[in-house]
Parts: sequence; C-alpha cells; structure tokens
Amino acid sequence: YAELKRQVDALAGFLQRRCGVARGDRVLLYAQNSPQFVIAYYAILRADAVVVPVNPMNRTEELRHYVEDSDARVALAGNDVLRFLEPLGLTVLPIVYSDYLGKTDLPVPDLVKAPGPALWREALAASLEPGPHRAQPEDLAVMPYTSGTTGKPKGCMHTHRTVQSTT
Repeated sequence: YAELKRQVDALAGFLQRRCGVARGDRVLLYAQNSPQFVIAYYAILRADAVVVPVNPMNRTEELRHYVEDSDARVALAGNDVLRFLEPLGLTVLPIVYSDYLGKTDLPVPDLVKAPGPALWREALAASLEPGPHRAQPEDLAVMPYTSGTTGKPKGCMHTHRTVQSTT
C-alpha cells in the first residue's frame, strides 16, 4: 500500500504540475481494468479533480459527448484506445498495460503485452509532489455516465461524501 500511495501521489503531482489539472477539473479515465486504472482513479481524486470513468469499448463519437458534457480537458487512456481520443484535442497520458505485467507463463492478450510510450513511467519517476489536498465532502468526486437507453448518457454526480465508505 505504501507503493500504491507513492504512485498515486506522484501521478497526482504530475497531473497538477505538468497537465494543469486543478481542483474540480474533470479528467477522463478511459482504460481497461488494470493496476493503472486503480492508480489513476486515486491520483485524479488526490489532485482534487473529478474522475470521469468511461467504458474502453466507447469510440470517438461516444467519447465526444462525454468530453463535451463533462468539460474534460485531460484524459488517462489505455494505449489500445488512444486513437479514439486523438480527434478530441485532449491532453492525454497514455497507459501502457505491459508496464505492470511482470513475469508470467500464463497466456497474455496482445493488448496487455504491447509496448508503448514511456510517459506513465516518466510521470511516476518525476516524483512531483501534489499540492495540498483541498477537496471537501461536498465537492464532486466521480462522474460516471449512464448507458443512455433513454437518450444521451447523463453524468451521475457523486461527491466525496457519497463515495466514502462508512463502517
């Protein structure tokens, strides 16, 4: 967990200092279930921004709606789906799944084995400290979208208070 926190903080610092992410900004998270998804999710929250998770099966026109509706300017996206974001003009931090693959004798899908840009690794290696955590319980934290069965998908607004677990 200490390593997870270190990576979350380093990525949050990178998002703030290199990508210009500020409190309340919406950040698209467009990736497969992976260690990077978890790290990115918490890094976006640590940067006091809003996680906008989108299904990696979505394509450019669907993404256009999410980007315009949420007002996202930055995205963290799997290397396998980067091409669908290109026409949308976002600042994109590519996620390369093979970065966390490790050694295995199990069959691994090609998209997981594929090499890609080193920007994620460089972002973590920069070890940029994030600014003070200023998010409040009523600040927006996560904005997932509905499936859109009755029209265009709608963003569901969840505050930090509503996503906190209570025991």
